[in-house]
Amino acid sequence: MKYCLLAFCLIVFPINFISAQNAQSDYKDVYISKIPKPVAPAILEISNLIFIDKDGNNDKILDANENGEISFDLVNRGKGDAYNLSIELQESNGIEGLNFSRKLYEGNLNSKKSKEIKLPIFATSDVQTGKAKFSIKVIEANGFDSDPVEVSFFTQSFKNPDLKISDYAFNNVEAQGKITLGHSVNLKMIIQNQGQGVAKDISILFSNPPNVFQVDETHFRIEQLRPNESRTIDYEFLPNKRYVGNEIPIEVEVNESFGKYGFKKSLSVSLEDNLLKTLRVDIDAQRQGEVTINKASLNSDVDRDIPTNKKLNSNRYALIIGNEEYSKFQSGLNSESNVEFAINDAQSFKLYCSKTLGVPESNIFYFINATSGTMNQEVNKLNKIIKNSEGQAEIIFYYAGHGLPDEQSKEAYVFPVDVAGVDIQSAIKLQDIYTKLSEFPSKRVTVFLDACFSGGGRNQGLLAARMIKTKPVSEVLNGNLIVFTASSGSESSLPWKEKQHGLFTYYLLKNIQNSNGNISYQELFNNLKRDIKLNSVIVNSKEQTPNLLISNQISSDWKDWSLY
Repeated sequence: MKYCLLAFCLIVFPINFISAQNAQSDYKDVYISKIPKPVAPAILEISNLIFIDKDGNNDKILDANENGEISFDLVNRGKGDAYNLSIELQESNGIEGLNFSRKLYEGNLNSKKSKEIKLPIFATSDVQTGKAKFSIKVIEANGFDSDPVEVSFFTQSFKNPDLKISDYAFNNVEAQGKITLGHSVNLKMIIQNQGQGVAKDISILFSNPPNVFQVDETHFRIEQLRPNESRTIDYEFLPNKRYVGNEIPIEVEVNESFGKYGFKKSLSVSLEDNLLKTLRVDIDAQRQGEVTINKASLNSDVDRDIPTNKKLNSNRYALIIGNEEYSKFQSGLNSESNVEFAINDAQSFKLYCSKTLGVPESNIFYFINATSGTMNQEVNKLNKIIKNSEGQAEIIFYYAGHGLPDEQSKEAYVFPVDVAGVDIQSAIKLQDIYTKLSEFPSKRVTVFLDACFSGGGRNQGLLAARMIKTKPVSEVLNGNLIVFTASSGSESSLPWKEKQHGLFTYYLLKNIQNSNGNISYQELFNNLKRDIKLNSVIVNSKEQTPNLLISNQISSDWKDWSLY
C-alpha cells in the first residue's frame, strides 16, 4: 500500500481593526492550503470602485456613527487562476475615528471570472471632519498582485440632533369655542429636529392627569427626522365630568436613539381658552451641508406675533362675523359650499381688534356661523350704539362668508348660515346694512368684506348649479362710511390655503401687523390692491382685485384716516 503525504503550510494574515479608541492590531490566524504552482499568469484588475453610505443618509459623506462601504469589482483577466487573495486597505490622511479591517481574505478567483468585493467602514462618534483617502491593493499568493487604486471621500464629525416641540394647539371636536368636559379634545403638536444631526428611533409618549383618558394611542414612533424635518402628531383625549381644575396638563416625553437629545414637557390647555382651527404642517428638508432651521408652526405668520397697543378707545366698537359652515345648517349642501377659513379669518381679526386696534373686549361683538336672527340683531345693536354715542362712535364691521346678487335687481346680499342661496329675500341686503350704519352721525364707520357678490365663492358658490356670475350694482353710501371689499365686479374672493385665510384677510392682517396698526387708509388700500392682484394669480391662477367704496361726505378726508 502506498501512502501520499500532503503538505500544508501556515500563512498568517494580520487582520487589523483600526478604532478611534486605540491603534493596536488584532491578529487572526488563517490556515490556508498549499499554494498551487501557476501554469499561466493571473491578471487582476479593480474596476467600478465606489464609496456608498446607503445605510446612512446616502449623501456620500461618512458621518459620525454611520456605516459606509467601499465596493469594487475584482476581475481576473488572465489565463491562470488567482490563489489565496487578500485585500489590503490603508488610510493615508490620518483621519481618526474610522473602524475598518486593514486586511481581508477573499480566497481564490478562477481565470476569466470576477467577484464583487465589499469593504465595510464605520465612523465612530469621534470621527474627524476631513477627507479620508484609502489605497486598495489585492495580493495574490503567487505574486500576481493587482495594481493599487485609491478612493477618497469626506467624513463629518458628530452633529447632534435637537428635538423640540415647535408648535402645538388644542382643538375640541368643533374646532372652535371652548373645551367642554365630557367631550373629546385633540392636541396637535409639531415635533421638529432643530439640530444639525439626524434623530433616529424617536418615541413620543403622552400621559394624562386623573379623570382624563386617551381616546386612541398614547405612544407614537418616528423612524427618523433629519435636520429641519418635522412631523405632526395628533393626540386625542377625553376629560370626564369629574375633572377638577381650570387647566388640563398633558405630559409629553420624547426620546431618541442617543438617549440624550429628547425632552419632557407639560402642555396645558385652559378650560377658558377660545380654540382656533389649525393647519397641518409637515416640513421635509434635504440635508445639504449646514441646514437652516425654519421653525415649523401650526398657524400662519399673521396669527403669531400680533402687535399689542395698550391704549384702548372706549368709543370704538367692532362687529365681527365669520360664516363658514353653511352645510351644517342647510340640508343638501356639501362641504364644498362652505367658506373655507372664514372662521380663522374672523378669529384672527378679533385678536387684532383687541390687541392692536384698541377695541375694548367689551366692545367686540363676535359671531361664528351667525344665523339670520343673530346678524339682524347685531346690526341693529350697532345702529343703536351709534345713535346714543353723540357722534363719537368709531365702528368696525368685518364679515367673511357668502354673498350673492339678486339676479333681477343685481343688489348684493350677505348670507347667514341658515339662509339658502335660492331664498335670497331672507338674506340681508348689503345696502340695508350700510343704511343702518350711517343712519346717525358717527366719527367713522369702516367695513371690511371678505366675500364676493358675483355668485362665486372660495370653493364653490352657495348656488353650486349656477355657473353664470353676475356683476352686482354699486351701493349708495352716506355719512362717514368707507368699505373695503375683497374683489371687484364678477370676480371671486379666494382663499390662500397655505396661510389658512382668505387672501384678502391675510393681507389685511399682514398690513396691520407690519404697521402696528399705524397705517393710513390710503396706504392700506394701495398695499391691498398691489399684493392681492399679483398673489391671487400666483397662488390661485385667477384674478382678484380689491375695491374701495367711499361715501361722498368724506371726500378725500378718508385718505389720512389711520386704523389705530
